[in-house]
Amino acid sequence: MESGILKAVLIRGAGGRGLSTKNVSRPTVPVSASALPPPRPCLRAVTVPDERGSFAACKTLNYLPDVLALRRAEEAGRDEAIFLQDGFLQETTIANLVGMVDGRLLTPPLGGRLLGGVIREVLLEECAIFEGDLPEGIAGPLYCINSVRGVETMVQLDDRPLPTDPEVQSLLDEVLSRRSRLGGLR
Repeated sequence: MESGILKAVLIRGAGGRGLSTKNVSRPTVPVSASALPPPRPCLRAVTVPDERGSFAACKTLNYLPDVLALRRAEEAGRDEAIFLQDGFLQETTIANLVGMVDGRLLTPPLGGRLLGGVIREVLLEECAIFEGDLPEGIAGPLYCINSVRGVETMVQLDDRPLPTDPEVQSLLDEVLSRRSRLGGLR
């Protein structure tokens, strides 16, 4: 496999129930490898209320809120769910968002509400995007960004079609490609 995903998870080790590490064997690190998923076609999403609380900003193994949100999207015949809080788009179940608002490419500020990804950080460092709120009624192009899937175009949000802009997608892809060639894509 030339390209793929490598996932390592640190586990405290075998022992009795509870959080104590007394009488616990040494930590274990299971590792799994898999091929990259195929590209998804242009995405259609539904918004779901963001009821994840403060753990939304933490990388944990508790994916239940995301699993339930994605199930809701799939039951509606959509590809993805976007968490909505106080009238603003936050993130999808697996990706950060970038949207065009008033001619600027914006990504929601972290603010303890969402998990910042590697691709988001690279695009911010390269000044390709800026932090700012994405309103629920966004009228410009919207993209999902994720270190496994790259930049994906959103063509529908709830029942509204969204415009696409191949030039913007190319710009984001080129910034990431250039950074990768320079060895700076972590």
